[in-house]
Amino acid sequence: MHQSYPNPFNPVTKVRFDLPEHSEISINVYDVESELIEVIFSGIAIAGEYESQWDGSEFSSGIYLLVLQTNYYRNTRRMVLIK
Repeated sequence: MHQSYPNPFNPVTKVRFDLPEHSEISINVYDVESELIEVIFSGIAIAGEYESQWDGSEFSSGIYLLVLQTNYYRNTRRMVLIK
């Protein structure tokens, strides 16, 4: 998973990741208290490059955690929303 861009952002940031093999994945956004606030994607995806976005317009300024998880991999990136 690449770092979201732009970061800091207001209110939309792009989320890019590469998937080396067919996998069940989830991409979630958490607040700093580890509360799940949004599911960006959850399901099965084939190998390839992907780009999505997260719109934080409903949320307050602050730090959010972007977590990508597969059966064998987990990665977390910090995102900063500035309004």
